Amino acid sequence: MAIIEKSIFGKISGKLGNMLVYERKGKTVIKSFPAKSSRPPSAKQLYHRAAFKVGQKFLTPLRAELEFGFAKSNPVQSQGISRALSVVLKTAILNEEGRPVLYPEKVKISEGDLLGLESPTAEWVDGNLLQVSWFPNAFLGHAKEADRLVLVAYDPETGRKLSVLKGNYRKSGLQQIHFPWSGDLQGRFYIYLSFFAEVSGRMEFSNSLCLGRV
Repeated sequence: MAIIEKSIFGKISGKLGNMLVYERKGKTVIKSFPAKSSRPPSAKQLYHRAAFKVGQKFLTPLRAELEFGFAKSNPVQSQGISRALSVVLKTAILNEEGRPVLYPEKVKISEGDLLGLESPTAEWVDGNLLQVSWFPNAFLGHAKEADRLVLVAYDPETGRKLSVLKGNYRKSGLQQIHFPWSGDLQGRFYIYLSFFAEVSGRMEFSNSLCLGRV
């Protein structure tokens, strides 16, 4: 793949022979198509294709949150959903009798070296009000009181999600969120949590954790 800062062709996009040309964030990207093989795919290849589809289907509704949680210092090179999918394929999808099975509890919405949440809990305090609490461990390691919570609530069956990307500070130990839906919400949403901090213009994240379906 080639990236051209200033294209001599102007703004173009489409297929050109065995190459795909398109614009991405003000830059021209040229990508070649892989050569087609006449051999039938192996069982291992078929499994990896199926696992890719399973992971992609689960993560696609979370694209915005993953672009945030897996962000690099250079947003043009980020492609957070691709990085998140790579993690899912390695840690959250298991081969069970030749079939890829995804375990949502193992999915990550962020990854990094920042100190994570300690003793987090989540409970419904009203019909559509969820309260998340944790121990404010700002005195440990490189954690800071001003580190902020990232929260994603996701129902993969319906595709409904609710996210707080810049939530309360680590020192508060508490975050409440109102869900915009009525009806019975309990037991439907996987709750993913992490912390992030802005350090010298860079985003730093903790490894996210999942509280399961709440």
